[in-house]
Amino acid sequence: MNNKHNTKRLTGITNKRNNQIENMMHKASRKVINIALKNDVSVIVIGNNKDWKRESQLSKAVNQSFVGIPHINRKDRI
Repeated sequence: MNNKHNTKRLTGITNKRNNQIENMMHKASRKVINIALKNDVSVIVIGNNKDWKRESQLSKAVNQSFVGIPHINRKDRI
């Protein structure tokens, strides 16, 4: 970040966050697939709207949490 070196602690915190998000995305995608298989769905359609996070009408706290979710990763997993 800005040509500054991260400390070991900051690197550890970042890795922990990334691992947690990766784990949640894996669980969410697996749940979608299981539901599709249970209901005999053979095609899952996932859209990608450009700039859809930019125009969200959520509260500031909810918006900060929502924008940080990597929805493209979920789409790639499914």
